[in-house]
Amino acid sequence: MKLIDIIDKNKTEINLLHDYNLNLNKWNENRKKIYLDAKNNILEMKENIEIYVNDKKIKFDFKYKIKESKELKVKFKFKKLLSNISHMFYERSFLKSIDLSSFNTTNVNNMSGMFSGCSSLKSIDLSSFNTTNVNNMNNMFNGCSSLKSIDLSSFITINVNDMSYMFFECSSLNSIDLSSFNTTNVVNMSGMFSWCSSLNSIDLSSFNATKVNNMSYMFYECSSLKSIDLTSFNATKVNNMSYMFFECSSLNSIDLSSFNTTNVNNMSYMFFECSSLKSIDLSSFNTTNVNNMSGMFYGCSSLKSIDLSSFNTTNANDMSEMFHGCSSLKKENII
Repeated sequence: MKLIDIIDKNKTEINLLHDYNLNLNKWNENRKKIYLDAKNNILEMKENIEIYVNDKKIKFDFKYKIKESKELKVKFKFKKLLSNISHMFYERSFLKSIDLSSFNTTNVNNMSGMFSGCSSLKSIDLSSFNTTNVNNMNNMFNGCSSLKSIDLSSFITINVNDMSYMFFECSSLNSIDLSSFNTTNVVNMSGMFSWCSSLNSIDLSSFNATKVNNMSYMFYECSSLKSIDLTSFNATKVNNMSYMFFECSSLNSIDLSSFNTTNVNNMSYMFFECSSLKSIDLSSFNTTNVNNMSGMFYGCSSLKSIDLSSFNTTNANDMSEMFHGCSSLKKENII
């Protein structure tokens, strides 16, 4: 059962791409035709795609052919350099592998949602990618739930400002090396690793969070993560940490000593259901501007003591269910 790597043999779209210097600010799927054989195996798929170049609509077809299998591999060749490839493979849930070796991404500035919804994608080689000019990577691998590993060592992220939900629901990913990442200019990291439920370790020692203002949902439902070192994080500009470690149920240690929370106003459900956490040092926390602490330690059932002597709750207007379900925490052990 072998696949045919094909992208419209009559080269309709390649000629079309050659004729225009594309800036794909829109990439809309119009309709899809699927051809089946007598056994309901997919033989061919056609997609009528609309793209917009300087607000001018251009239509062309993608044609995929498959032999003896519903698995699909696609190889792309573009003769013109694109600047925007956001959502390029959005919701292509039938893709199990993609050959991007011919991609020249030198001019690309937007990769947001590029592989979002590619739920069958098991591996991807991005070693040829030049990301020097990319400023947006939000939702790039959102929903790539079959992806078990990914090599991003070639990525240059110095100009990226948005990494929000970048690996959202990469639920099969058990490790990831981001040591090459330069996050100096990143402003948004919200939901970056949300629902990475198989992720058991992560090294963020190279991360610079100086400009980040949003870390909400960052490790939401990372239920296999046992420890996390955030000593390199300077969170001076962060204003939202709500749901940051929500249901990190395997987390038994966390170092937040470097956190500067001076500008944070929302810490609601920050450690919700961190049920394996036995102790936590929050002595560095400045909570002067926090107005919402609701459910902050909700369900931290293993937490036996906690020192909140540094907490200033003057502006907190919601502290509801802050310690709800902290069944091991005794009143006399809350300082």
